[in-house]
Amino acid sequence: MRLWKILNVKSTDKGRRKRDSDMDPIRGVDDQNVVFLGEVYNWLVQWERMQQKVRQGRLSNETLFALKHTIFTFIELIKHLFEELNVHYVLTGKFQTDYLEFRFSQYRQLSGANYHVSVQEIKESEKKLKIISLLHVLSASRGKISIQDFLLKSDEVQVKSDRNSFSFSVSKTTFYAVFGSFVYGRK
Repeated sequence: MRLWKILNVKSTDKGRRKRDSDMDPIRGVDDQNVVFLGEVYNWLVQWERMQQKVRQGRLSNETLFALKHTIFTFIELIKHLFEELNVHYVLTGKFQTDYLEFRFSQYRQLSGANYHVSVQEIKESEKKLKIISLLHVLSASRGKISIQDFLLKSDEVQVKSDRNSFSFSVSKTTFYAVFGSFVYGRK
């Protein structure tokens, strides 16, 4: 439970509000919570050396590796932040992969629900997501946008507004793939 509390600090006053020093931000390399992370890492290494059978008092190899790797990375990251970047504190709960995982789920869905996405599919998905986000943003602030406005003879699509200028290249096949039958149905 203590490990969970240390790794999920997202605000500077959480420890004070909850009256729990495990929820305080880390304020130095020698902080008690960093020392605890080191102790947990050493304990996991010793536990791994016992070579017990899986499901008989041991985590799976993958889970054990992920836990060790996460804790070791946090320790090294904290050292780097204090020694190289001279930060005042570290909020460990701010280091999350939720946005990255969401983006990769979009890549997989745009690539036909394929789990192993190629570099080319990521490039194509990124183009599709740019178009979608561009239309969404403009749609929210400028009202309805006609698809016909985007069907230019060149492959360059440039949209300007008062505050921002968006410019990127997109092939017609990518555009058709995003809008599918709607584009083919319009004359």
